[in-house]
Amino acid sequence: MIGPLALGISALLALYLGRGLEIWSYGAPGSGLLPMAAAVILLLASLGSFTREPGSAEGPGNLPRAACYAVGLVAIPPAVMLLGMLPALALFTAIILRLVEAFRMPTVAAVTGASVLGNWLLFDRLLHVALPKPIFW
Repeated sequence: MIGPLALGISALLALYLGRGLEIWSYGAPGSGLLPMAAAVILLLASLGSFTREPGSAEGPGNLPRAACYAVGLVAIPPAVMLLGMLPALALFTAIILRLVEAFRMPTVAAVTGASVLGNWLLFDRLLHVALPKPIFW
């Protein structure tokens, strides 16, 4: 219970501290867009965690699952260099959702597709940031 509360307070503090940053200026994203979006997402996630039943939380000591996430975080930068950003993102999202979280394939496909599409729309189309291409491209 204290974790979601602390995250919610952190999100509110981030929103308060970022109130002077511009979200959009001169037809382009301002310096406050991504910090504000991250704070709103964090706030929604912390509020959503209050709806969980106390007994539904995982027990402590879930080391194998955490190790899988750590391996994914370490392995994604070389995979981005080899495959490019969007294919590496799709691969690692699908692997984590299927093997670590044990989601069914339709859910894995939907979440992976939405994640890749969202990243492409945000970074390539909206922010005009060149996503990393594969080294052999």
